[in-house]
Amino acid sequence: MTNLVTNLFTSTSGQGEPLWVLHGWGMNHSVWSPVKKQLEAHYRVTWFDLPGHGQSNGVLFKGLDEVVELIAENLPVDPIHIMGWSLGGLIAQRIAVRYPQKVKSLMLIATSPSFVARDQWVHAMSVNVLEGFVDSLEKDFELTIKRFLSLQFMGVKGVQADVKKIRADILVNPPNMDALRAGLAVLKNTDLREASIACPKLWVLGALDKLVPVSVERDIAVHDLQDKTSIRIIDKAGHAPFISHPDEFVRTIRDFSNSLIAGNT
Repeated sequence: MTNLVTNLFTSTSGQGEPLWVLHGWGMNHSVWSPVKKQLEAHYRVTWFDLPGHGQSNGVLFKGLDEVVELIAENLPVDPIHIMGWSLGGLIAQRIAVRYPQKVKSLMLIATSPSFVARDQWVHAMSVNVLEGFVDSLEKDFELTIKRFLSLQFMGVKGVQADVKKIRADILVNPPNMDALRAGLAVLKNTDLREASIACPKLWVLGALDKLVPVSVERDIAVHDLQDKTSIRIIDKAGHAPFISHPDEFVRTIRDFSNSLIAGNT
């Protein structure tokens, strides 16, 4: 089933508990294709194109809270699971802050409460690196996307065909420039380290990630002291573990979901 939610493109399919899935900066829902069928075998999945991205190209990406409101307008009555990758992970965290009663759990993939390094948060991207993306974006969009994809998979073996497909899929429905600028601003300025999020959380990190370094595990462990918080590291994966290691990724997600079920019985 495909429908429009306040002009955002969504596609819902599969069976099981409801899971909403949010992609990262510059991408669209097609980036999840390596795990689409596996996730839909266990969840009723709603795939989103964020504002200004993919088939939501015409929707304005104003800022973090505005995106949260667009997504949240049609939240169902019962709580849902939300999976967010990279920028989508920041959005997922913010949804859980704004609508805690609506979120059953968070699955946070290669993301962080703060993407850039700050005081007492050193295991993160340098703000200079992020600003470099801003500068290059204005000069050459396609080259910037290519560079961004290269960083995501640096050191990861056997993904050349996947990277080529992702780049082609992006260029079929490219994000608009305003959304790309706004998304980089969210990555640079958002700091959710002190956010109060009560639901269970799973953090999935790639051991070779160059954008969200695996060493952020230490900072997350200090700031996120809840009993129902799990951190899992996928060895030899970069910034997109669901692409390079789809089977291990889905097992990690299922193990987390099963632990929630076991905890409720």
